[in-house]
Amino acid sequence: MWSLGATLFAAVEGRPPYDAEGDPLKTVDAVIHDEVPQPSPGPLAELISTLMTKDPDARPLPADVRRTLHDLRAEPGPLFPSALFDDLLPEDVGGKANEKAGGNASGNAGGNADENTGDDDAGSAVSVAGNDLEAREQSNGAGDPAPLADDPGPLPFAVTEAAEREAVEEMSTVLPQPRRRSRLATAGLGLTAVLLFVATLAGGFAASRVLAGEPVLPPPPRPTPERAQPPATATYAKAMPRTDNASMLVGEPPAQFTIDVPVDWTKFVTQQSLGHLPTSTLIEYVSPDGSKVLSVERFPEFFAEPLDGTFDEYVDAVVSMWPEGDVVVVQYETERTRGRLTYRTVDSGSTTDDAPDTRIARTTFVALNRLDSDLWVVSVTVPAEEERAGRVQLFERLAKTFAAQ
Repeated sequence: MWSLGATLFAAVEGRPPYDAEGDPLKTVDAVIHDEVPQPSPGPLAELISTLMTKDPDARPLPADVRRTLHDLRAEPGPLFPSALFDDLLPEDVGGKANEKAGGNASGNAGGNADENTGDDDAGSAVSVAGNDLEAREQSNGAGDPAPLADDPGPLPFAVTEAAEREAVEEMSTVLPQPRRRSRLATAGLGLTAVLLFVATLAGGFAASRVLAGEPVLPPPPRPTPERAQPPATATYAKAMPRTDNASMLVGEPPAQFTIDVPVDWTKFVTQQSLGHLPTSTLIEYVSPDGSKVLSVERFPEFFAEPLDGTFDEYVDAVVSMWPEGDVVVVQYETERTRGRLTYRTVDSGSTTDDAPDTRIARTTFVALNRLDSDLWVVSVTVPAEEERAGRVQLFERLAKTFAAQ
């Protein structure tokens, strides 16, 4: 609206509303801070002043501006004013028309007379030609139409079927027939194309290796150290009954148990916490090579309040001790006072330069026993390759000899 007011101001006054000597910065400053210029008195003065008001809310709406301008517009008049035709009176127009008509008539008459007197011979020739044409038309109308011409015969360029066959036979004798390639030649070409393709690939590979500063041939693979294969049936030392104490503290009533243990296995006693379970006493019997372990673990008051534990809680605690993917439960079944669990684990073993990523797989067989409020866990851990022999000759043979006193 302000722009419309400024445009109307310039149209009415012949100059812009703000013009600070052609300086754009001063002009903008004048638009913002100076008073609104007042146009000369006239029908648009009030509208221009309201449009250029600095307060946008005080400016009129587009509909009001349209209504005001519509009321001020002039009525449309004729395209040409009548004053342009005042000097053309009706009688003058009629006289000039008659003079023009008379002049044309006299001129045409004189011209025609001269032409007729000068062209008698041409006129007679035209009349003779006209009579001859009329006579010809009368004769054609009275008689029968002329008959058609006879059949001109075969066209000189027409080709008969016999001639076409003869031309084809002649072309077949002139043009050489293409030689058909034998199957052996086709196979040879295919083999050659394959060899060229393989040679191109090999050349590109060799060039890329050379440009990269790498040897063309890859280095030979490092020899994998041979691991000793276990015997088909493992043999274990003779087992003898042993009695040990699984009590937690000195002075606590003894928690003795008896179990058969291989005679050459070494005993270790420790206390540990398994996840959220209470502290337990763990007694381990380790084979001379350290690959097999027989364990007896006691959780006192495991089934009593406030813990009120279950076999499932023990299994969950065991699984949670291993990273995801490093433990797999193979078998798990329980009864009221006993249960059986088998799981496999994988952990990192000793590393060497020849085998830096050695990982050891083991299998553990577990017997769960509930005796009063205590949980007794008897387990045997063997290498995965001895899983079958370890279950039969160690776990099943030794676990059944366990007895808590």
